[in-house]
Amino acid sequence: MLAAMGSMAEFPELITSMFLSGQEISESGIYNIRFFIRGKPWVVTVDDYLLTNTNGKPIFAKSGNTNAMWPAILEKAWAKIVGNYEISDGGYMETSLRALTGVPVFTYKCGYIDNNADSEELWTTFKAADDIDYLLSTIVYYTGTGLTN
Repeated sequence: MLAAMGSMAEFPELITSMFLSGQEISESGIYNIRFFIRGKPWVVTVDDYLLTNTNGKPIFAKSGNTNAMWPAILEKAWAKIVGNYEISDGGYMETSLRALTGVPVFTYKCGYIDNNADSEELWTTFKAADDIDYLLSTIVYYTGTGLTN
């Protein structure tokens, strides 16, 4: 979910549209957030109480130096949808992108890239999608094989 939210951050209007109150900070601390579950809009209500460490920083989603609350609020709402924070950890990025945006998701899978032609083809595919403002996100699986000399 966090990687999918990161790809959405390039398009702030997508994030703002999920919060039914728009960009306004809720005085009551209650937020209604729209997700898409099985292709249908779902509104999830959460408050702004977050689990924090002893320094008062959120334990889960963090926003770096910006102190933005939207990542933590969205993550809390997603944890509510799936059952809890532990269940929300991991999963498929495609599921998260669909739930966040409601749009179809295309997955491009490639194996081990061991030559320049493979990397050029992959770059061309990503560049074409980026040029038409598709949301892009990647996952790299480490097989544990490592490189040898």
